[in-house]
Amino acid sequence: MTIDQRAMRTTPELSGYLEQAVNQAMDEAAVRSREHRGAAGADPDLIEARIHGLRESGMAHMRSYGEALAAFMSSIARG
Repeated sequence: MTIDQRAMRTTPELSGYLEQAVNQAMDEAAVRSREHRGAAGADPDLIEARIHGLRESGMAHMRSYGEALAAFMSSIARG
């Protein structure tokens, strides 16, 4: 976060302190959030791996379906 110096015209050093405090609080909140997600079993790496696996599985099913449909259409065309 940055604070425009014009907002702190009379006390420019306050801008730096506020900026530092807010950024530190945001960093600490991010750390706590990661800790809470981990404690709840919401590991982002595990979730991403699961999503990737589901995507790959879905694509395999779609390929299989497409191949079966193509074979079916080919059998109809042959009569």
